[in-house]
Amino acid sequence: GIKEGGMYKNLKLRIASSAYQTIMAESMKWDGMETGTVLVGTQESDGFTVTDAIGPGPKAKRSWGSFSPDVEYVNTELQKIRAHKPVDFLGVHHLHPGSMNYPSGGDRIQAVEMLTDPDYKINAKLLCVISTKNGKSVVIYPYLITKENPVFKPIKYEIINDLNLSKANRTGNTLSVWACDMAATKRLADEL
Repeated sequence: GIKEGGMYKNLKLRIASSAYQTIMAESMKWDGMETGTVLVGTQESDGFTVTDAIGPGPKAKRSWGSFSPDVEYVNTELQKIRAHKPVDFLGVHHLHPGSMNYPSGGDRIQAVEMLTDPDYKINAKLLCVISTKNGKSVVIYPYLITKENPVFKPIKYEIINDLNLSKANRTGNTLSVWACDMAATKRLADEL
């Protein structure tokens, strides 16, 4: 694992309480292996708003050191969400077994690949939210990595009421599907 940069001071991550509950519930379900959720929402001038966390799906693969979501399931859920709100893929949350509360070297390799791969139409910024669990307590540690500065830096977060979700400006960079083709889908499954 790598502890890289200082905190982003001018950016904030807002997480809708329903998305936060999904992250907590998925983290509580599994012991001794990685699991996670896919984070979607909006990007604003002062940060990001995660409106939804999509669960990993029935065909997700989990092990002590890796997690692969069920990409077909995630794409289907993303299309359902997009039917009633304009959201983009913002990043991935995953549970680290044990107490490692920062991204691993493998997380960085995967993030840099996603940031530089044109199949992932993301706006040069990727959220990586790590959760750790101690008994019945789950804590999250959000990080941001960018194409211009490919190191993980912590980002402050707050949980917001779903009713207060902003109608913020959207990025001009919208994905039509989360993983845009089968090659990207295969790479995603291999990388996470």
